[in-house]
Amino acid sequence: VFYKTKAALKLPPNASIPAVFVFGDSIMDTGNNNNMTTPSRCNFPPYGKDFQGGIPTGRFSNGKVPSDLIGNILCNKI
Repeated sequence: VFYKTKAALKLPPNASIPAVFVFGDSIMDTGNNNNMTTPSRCNFPPYGKDFQGGIPTGRFSNGKVPSDLIGNILCNKI
């Protein structure tokens, strides 16, 4: 379910958005434990199987999540 407001932000066509902050639960943030010394890692399949190349990324997700898709639309960098 997406929340839609009536307020709209008009940006010039060449404007760039450097970051997007999304507050939510595990659907929006899958975490990343590549730099942690813990036995609970996600650097192996099936994690990352739906990313381009199918390489595990250290995120507890097999692909992109809604915040990744929003970032793609707004920032075109993710």
